[in-house]
Amino acid sequence: MANQVTIQSIPVDGLDLSELLARTCQYIESKQRATIAYVNIHVLNTAVSDPNLTEFLANVDTCYADGKGVVLGAKVLGAYLPPRMTGADW
Repeated sequence: MANQVTIQSIPVDGLDLSELLARTCQYIESKQRATIAYVNIHVLNTAVSDPNLTEFLANVDTCYADGKGVVLGAKVLGAYLPPRMTGADW
C-alpha cells in the first residue's frame, strides 16, 4: 500500500502512475463509486480559506500530488511523495 502524507489537513496518497492506474482499475472492476482528486499548491492555498474544499479533499477516496510544490512540501515535512502527475499523464 502506498504511503499517505497529510498536508494542511488533507491526506495526499503517495501514488506513482502505475499505482494510481491500478487503484483506478480496482474501483472500476469492483464497481465501487470513488472520487479521485488532485492537489497542487493553488488547491492547497485555496483550501486554507475554504473549509468546504478542505472537507471535500479530506474525504475523497484518492488524492494525488499534481504539483512539484506539493512533493517539495511533503519533503519539508519529512515525508516522501513520488514525482507529481497531471491528469494528462494518466
